[in-house]
Amino acid sequence: MYSLTPRQKNILLILSNQAEVLTGKSLCDQLNISLRTLQTEIREINETADKKIVLSTNRGYQLDRDSFSVLDIFQDFRQEGNDQEALLKKLILEDSSYRIDELADSLYMSVSTLNRRLNLVQKRLKRSNLSLEKKNGQISIAGSEMDKRTLIRDLIYEEINPIFLNIESCSSYFEGLNIVSIRDIILKTIERYNCYVEECYATNLIINILITLSRMQKAYSLDAFSAKLPESSTEYHIAKDICSQFASHCSIDFQEADIQYIGVLIMGQIKPDQLVKHIGQFDRAISEDFEKEINIILQKTFRYYMLNINYDHFLYNFILHVDALIRRAKNHQYVSSYITENVKSNCPFIYDVAVYIAKEIEDRFQIRVIDEEIGFISIHIGFAIENSTASTDKVRVLLLCNQYHRIAANLIEKLKENYSETIEITNVVTSLSQRSLESDADLILSTVPLPGIGKKVVTISPFYTMQDRYKIDEAIQECLRAISSKKGQSLLLSYFHKDLFFRNLEFSNKEEVIRFLGKKVEKFGLAQPGFTESVLKREAMSSTCFFDTFAIPHAIELEAKRTMFCVLVNENGIHWDNHVIQCVFMIAINKADRKSFMKIYNGIIQILCDKDKVNQLVKCKNPIEFIEWFQ
Repeated sequence: MYSLTPRQKNILLILSNQAEVLTGKSLCDQLNISLRTLQTEIREINETADKKIVLSTNRGYQLDRDSFSVLDIFQDFRQEGNDQEALLKKLILEDSSYRIDELADSLYMSVSTLNRRLNLVQKRLKRSNLSLEKKNGQISIAGSEMDKRTLIRDLIYEEINPIFLNIESCSSYFEGLNIVSIRDIILKTIERYNCYVEECYATNLIINILITLSRMQKAYSLDAFSAKLPESSTEYHIAKDICSQFASHCSIDFQEADIQYIGVLIMGQIKPDQLVKHIGQFDRAISEDFEKEINIILQKTFRYYMLNINYDHFLYNFILHVDALIRRAKNHQYVSSYITENVKSNCPFIYDVAVYIAKEIEDRFQIRVIDEEIGFISIHIGFAIENSTASTDKVRVLLLCNQYHRIAANLIEKLKENYSETIEITNVVTSLSQRSLESDADLILSTVPLPGIGKKVVTISPFYTMQDRYKIDEAIQECLRAISSKKGQSLLLSYFHKDLFFRNLEFSNKEEVIRFLGKKVEKFGLAQPGFTESVLKREAMSSTCFFDTFAIPHAIELEAKRTMFCVLVNENGIHWDNHVIQCVFMIAINKADRKSFMKIYNGIIQILCDKDKVNQLVKCKNPIEFIEWFQ
């Protein structure tokens, strides 16, 4: 028997109707979830079944139809999943003791069926530090009130797609409460204290407060709550004001502990309306010492990566964000972010810098920074890094046109006006000859059609129309990508060595892979002992696996003696968490190359994003052939 959530059942339904491998992106699009969420769900499906139901390859996902009968399992779990969900919701939302036979009757199932479902529920409750308690023929959920509230929150997020999550979509969890009215009270009260809630936090906050009110309305109070907010804090005042309004709205008698609890829920979620110049002017009383701590972290990080960044313009916002992050972490508050996987996949270097900052915050403030929070850090620092590392490469342009009525002069003026930052006009040719076209230009703009000459050519009109500009824009971007790719490949090729290439070795998990490659890096003389442990520590913070295809593990400290790759490829796949990938590129980075780390890291990912390229690399029989495929 299998315990599956509605989303997990949907994943299996989609795959069961798919004859071929389905890409992770296609699955994510159909389910409206992130790749990270999909990977978690598939891991849990396989763990629940105690076998690999869903297989993961570099091409995507598919069901293992030989070892598992899709039709048979669906006959079982379709009803079973619905029963389990109904049973769990009934037990936790009503939170009462039931006689076994009465509970079976209320759910329209036999006692024997109910007992089988209860075994599955017990397994789900264990994940939330709760359990089923059977006593004197009665059954109920046993555990702390805090854990019960957490379970309700988790059930909401499991049932409803986080992308479309709103308070109306989870109304079945809050019967008897006017959730729209409560939402308005919360947001308007926060606004009255000259604060606001970021959109990415608002729904989470409102749902957590709704769970609190729903439980209190049924007379379930917290059995222990040790956090203590100062009564002078903005969060406390907001919580007290909200509780005062709810007291009449919901007929609830609030105690001091309830105000404190709601204040803690608000903590780390609100921001002031007006960004004042001096940190100390905000009544959260962020100290000068805290400001210095964050400054030290940013200075150390950007110095470490050799980034010349003026971060004054985002410092205040970032300090407020870290202050809120620490408050959330200390109170184990849940946040959801849909940007983490996007940044990690598309801007890996920025994400890696954010991981470094997160590690510094963890060490200095003794907290745990989760992946979602790293995603938010990436957004704060990303624009500054992008601006400071913008490519200075220019496209070399040859302009071919005649001089009639100042055509060349007018075109040059327009090109310089629109593309001064991205192009360099190396020559202007007014008469066509083979010799005139023998230049090192990346792009030829011509007012006359040209035969194939082995260069990028864009034919434009003498009048520089809007259509001409669209064509030039596209051509310049194509040339910039080609220049970047060529430089990246040239840079990467110098970091491979035949003695650091391994093929078709079998390992049971990613730790074994990391320890094997790390030992080879140390033995080769690239890094000191301790390098492997640093790689494992970095991997524990956030996986370096990309697109279910490859992984790029590396140490937190970029202090290798030389910059090199240590490579493992396996045609049969390499187990990496709940993925089966085919390439692992462990990087050892020398501190002299820290400034190049972004190009190295982004460059290898850009190459490996091409799955055809990966398929060819995996088939290479020796390191020489492997290196040639990068060119």
